[in-house]
Amino acid sequence: EYDPYRRRAAMLAAGSPEGGMGVHVRDIQIEQDSLVPKYMPESPFRDADGYVMVPDIDPTVEWVNGMQASRAYEANVVAAETSKNMLAQALRLLA
Repeated sequence: EYDPYRRRAAMLAAGSPEGGMGVHVRDIQIEQDSLVPKYMPESPFRDADGYVMVPDIDPTVEWVNGMQASRAYEANVVAAETSKNMLAQALRLLA
């Protein structure tokens, strides 16, 4: 049976399931209504009218989402490095 790909989104949560710091994947959501019919009469998965249900995924939206995640990660790395440097400088002042 034909089961087309459906868009998936990882839902993140703070902390570790075992306890401690970090981030973990809390859930993976699968979009149920993200299919659109596309006319493909040569496909073995076509219906009686020649249509195949395909994922309604916009590459531009997916690219922007990836860029946002990348920029958020970069910003968090910079914040962590800044915090580490400030703490090291404070320890040097106290020593």
